[in-house]
Amino acid sequence: MDRSNIPRHYKMLSPEDRHTFDRWLRVNAVVGLIFVLGLAAMAVAGSYVTAPHEVAVAAGGKATNGAASQLRHP
Repeated sequence: MDRSNIPRHYKMLSPEDRHTFDRWLRVNAVVGLIFVLGLAAMAVAGSYVTAPHEVAVAAGGKATNGAASQLRHP
């Protein structure tokens, strides 16, 4: 099937097949939206969890003794 002929093929479908395809398309859109919202929520939640000693280590600096002791003794 050519990509340029997709609209023509859709118009040639029976009403029942169109309804089935439209339902499949809506379900996939909803699942994709839920997936994207979940990823965005995890990214936002992860940005608030960062502690000061993690920022220092991520920036390439040394962790202070207090931060290092926190890592060893949760």
